[in-house]
Amino acid sequence: MTDTDLPVGARRGTAQLASCYARMRTFQEERARKLLELAAARPGEVALDIGCGTGEQTCDLARRLMPNGELVAIDPDLSRIEIARQNAADQRLDVTFRQARGEDLGALQSDWFDLIYSSYAIHWITDMPAFLTEANRVLKPEGRMVFECVGEPPAKIVDLIALMPDFAEIMQENTFQSDETWRSQIGAADFVIEQLDWSMLALEFADLTAMLDWTEATSHGAFRRELLTEEQMTEIWQRYPSDIIVPFEALRGVLRKGLC
Repeated sequence: MTDTDLPVGARRGTAQLASCYARMRTFQEERARKLLELAAARPGEVALDIGCGTGEQTCDLARRLMPNGELVAIDPDLSRIEIARQNAADQRLDVTFRQARGEDLGALQSDWFDLIYSSYAIHWITDMPAFLTEANRVLKPEGRMVFECVGEPPAKIVDLIALMPDFAEIMQENTFQSDETWRSQIGAADFVIEQLDWSMLALEFADLTAMLDWTEATSHGAFRRELLTEEQMTEIWQRYPSDIIVPFEALRGVLRKGLC
């Protein structure tokens, strides 16, 4: 995969951002544990982790597939994959890592996976119909896809990113769409919906510094505080003194591939 094939966010990825992301994942890990229970991976199954990031939940999934299971984990950000690969090696877990986009699974065999799992990554996919079609192709008949993603961006995080000079371009890096559009695209890809639930969740930060660190890391550096003026930073500190709660809408889905 060449740099021009990568999504913009992955092109901004650095080892420093990936390391910060690994440290700032408390919320993602809490949600991932619940999603793994819903996915109900079984020993011996073949699974695909889409948007594996730095691999913490990938390792949890790999353990659930033991013994004799198989796990492929993909992410377009090579700096995150490198951390994920080391995490798996340190825990002596057999995971195949690939640098790839979710909408381009052409290197993967059709009708191969029992489970596709994805936690807080699918909203980074900009061609959702292509992704859903590819996901359906690589699943075995009656295979399942279990995911949770951002359904609507947190307003307070958008307010920060809006301060960036390339805000309009940044907002094109994610896909946020209506329930009706999701259901239409899922049906067009020949998936059966077993669950598609919207819920309000909240990110909690002890102070503004924690919120800025998290925003930089999870946005792949789209937000960078060094681009803010002193006046902007002063205004932000006044707006968010401490104990920041950021509500947002999340989407959780369980999809099933029909029998061929």
